[in-house]
Amino acid sequence: MTVEIEADAPDNEATEVLPDATDNVEPTDNVELTDNSWREAASKFDGRRRRRQGAIVLAVALASAGGGVLIGRSIKSPADEAADRAAPLASRIVVPVERQLLSSSLVLSGEVRFNEPTPIKLAGSVGVEAGEAAVITRVPEIDQLIQEGDAIFDVTSRPVFTLQGELPMYRSLAAGSQGPDVRQLEEALNRLGFSPGTVDNIFDEATEQAVSAFYTEKGYDAEGPSQAERDQLRAARQAVTDAEEALRTAQKDLTLQADTRTPSELLQLDQALEAAEAAVPAAQRAAARANESAAQELQTATVSRDTKRTLRDSAAVLLNAAKVPGAIDVNTDEPHTAESIAFLETDLALAEEELARAEADVVAAVSNQEAVQSQGAADLKSAIDNRTLQRLQYDESTAPADTAAAQAAVAQADANVIAARDDLAVLDSEIGIRISPGEIIFVPILPSTVTELYAVPGSPTTDQLGTLSTADTLVSARVSRADSGLVTVGATVTVEIRDTSVETTGTVLSVGQPREETDPSLGEQGGGSASSGSGRLEVLIAPDDAALLRDFVFYSARVRIDIASTDGEVLVVPVAALSVGPGGDSRVEIETRAVTDNDPGATETVEVEVGLTAQGLVEIVSKTIKEGNLVVVGSETNERRNRDESGDASSDG
Repeated sequence: MTVEIEADAPDNEATEVLPDATDNVEPTDNVELTDNSWREAASKFDGRRRRRQGAIVLAVALASAGGGVLIGRSIKSPADEAADRAAPLASRIVVPVERQLLSSSLVLSGEVRFNEPTPIKLAGSVGVEAGEAAVITRVPEIDQLIQEGDAIFDVTSRPVFTLQGELPMYRSLAAGSQGPDVRQLEEALNRLGFSPGTVDNIFDEATEQAVSAFYTEKGYDAEGPSQAERDQLRAARQAVTDAEEALRTAQKDLTLQADTRTPSELLQLDQALEAAEAAVPAAQRAAARANESAAQELQTATVSRDTKRTLRDSAAVLLNAAKVPGAIDVNTDEPHTAESIAFLETDLALAEEELARAEADVVAAVSNQEAVQSQGAADLKSAIDNRTLQRLQYDESTAPADTAAAQAAVAQADANVIAARDDLAVLDSEIGIRISPGEIIFVPILPSTVTELYAVPGSPTTDQLGTLSTADTLVSARVSRADSGLVTVGATVTVEIRDTSVETTGTVLSVGQPREETDPSLGEQGGGSASSGSGRLEVLIAPDDAALLRDFVFYSARVRIDIASTDGEVLVVPVAALSVGPGGDSRVEIETRAVTDNDPGATETVEVEVGLTAQGLVEIVSKTIKEGNLVVVGSETNERRNRDESGDASSDG
């Protein structure tokens, strides 16, 4: 007989109220209740009641027996209590030493976006000789891939190079040129392996050498002095040499005619005069350089002011057009509201402020140029006065009687030296390696592909020669300024589209300031803004399989850039296995004999050299540790281990 006892049943369910006899007769029994049937039914019910009472008695007995067992289990001897309070035995947690390739990577969040085409336009003339016409002599092929440094066109056999940069070419660059366009050129030359020295805003001799080497590498000659100009330079240098030699001769002749000074005194006078004479052309050159720099600053400020004026005029035109009754707002296709007109008025006010600041910059640049010119003139006058003084002192100290002719010869020779040096300085500033504005096209993204071509060989240069486009999709990611040094242009990356199985590789095109705009088409899948408000830098990536990403424009992407990896497979252990010794050395604990019930086991501490750390693992180098050795990463108690093995979690506090 089976008895089921529900431990959680309430006590009042252990007894049962006997119902009337009629409660046990259901209508479905189809029984007619006569006197005999009533007694028979009552007899049956009385038997059922006795059986139920017997079951209840048995249940109570079993419950009492169970309670006794539980009470017995809760009673422990003093020895048992002491054993429970003793510290449990500890067991080591060990893992095997593995051999594998270890690598670390930088993961960035980004998005897929469309790429914009770039028109191919010449910023100005190319370096043609006087009288030559600018004619297209070589054109690229449609779908030709253009890399940075490629000559995309030839104009009258002169190259038109493509370099990566945001600032368009707008002037000739030569020795002495200064500005952000010079820095952009030097950065491109440096990327291509032609070092311009210190990358700065100054077109100096090192920049000239880099430009010359770049042109030579590409099979062209850098634009420089013509043969006639070279002859002029050579003649000017020779004229300086001859004049200096004539001056020395005249000075010696004058000294020999009548000299009452000691040799040391005469040498001091001669050295002082030579130093004073050299200071004058030096002051002239310094003044010329300062004037050129001030003029360049004035030109830059003037261009900026004209640009701000154009923006101001555009804002005024937009505002006036909006105020016309019934004017339509192009942003809403609805008539302009007071709010939209107020917005345009704000734009105009901001443009007016920008123009005012630009005009102030022009005034400051003019004032600076005047100050520079004044200072240069003062420095030059001071040098000339000093030279005159030194010459007079020299003449007074060395002039013998009847030396008028010799003195006149010295004076004339000195004047000839000054004139020759001045002529050479002018030629040096005007003749040298230069880059005409039409010989370089700066493109925001390279490599790019020629997708449209409007020029043919023999045709003159036009406003637009063609169109460059990169892959039809790009991946734009964000990187913190602290991590931007880990991302290099040309690096290979892995691009994964989030929440999909799409994955491809790509190449880093640029790392720089993000675009100052917000793309309104970014939806839930794109999930982001192109605004630079976060202060992070933008990383542009050209996917190797651009067509694969066409259906995922504005989707979020995960960009992984491998930073470092081991050279093949190495021994690795968890970082938790490392410890530091008293001398700062790294070490791990190797299990030499495992723990058993009767044996506490044994370990050995081994010093190791630590390499790359990534993914929670660290590379170790050791002559004694082998793959498969067990290293200690922690410990656990026997009590806890026994509980885990038995599955009894009730004693876990």
